[in-house]
Amino acid sequence: MFSLTGLFFLSILVLLFFMSIFKHPFYGIIGYLIIYNISPAGQYWGRPLLHMGVRYNVLMSLAIALGFILNSKKIEFSAKLHLQEKLFWLLVLVIWLSRFGYGRFPCEAG
Repeated sequence: MFSLTGLFFLSILVLLFFMSIFKHPFYGIIGYLIIYNISPAGQYWGRPLLHMGVRYNVLMSLAIALGFILNSKKIEFSAKLHLQEKLFWLLVLVIWLSRFGYGRFPCEAG
């Protein structure tokens, strides 16, 4: 049996899920942050929800992606990246490519 807190949590997440898809993806980001910060699996009211086997973060990520696709006309994608953002993504690319160039991570050497 679900507690009132668990039902309230599920109702808020369902509301944010559908608002993310049909209204704006920002509501999905709010829902994802709620899932991350509250962590229902670690709460007393979240134990019955844990046995359902639902991965809330994956569902909310899916809602965000669908929201971006369905609401692409509402979202302004024309903003260009600033120099600092370009340098950040260059750093991420270099870190990712360094994994292939050197084989193992130092902690995996053995």
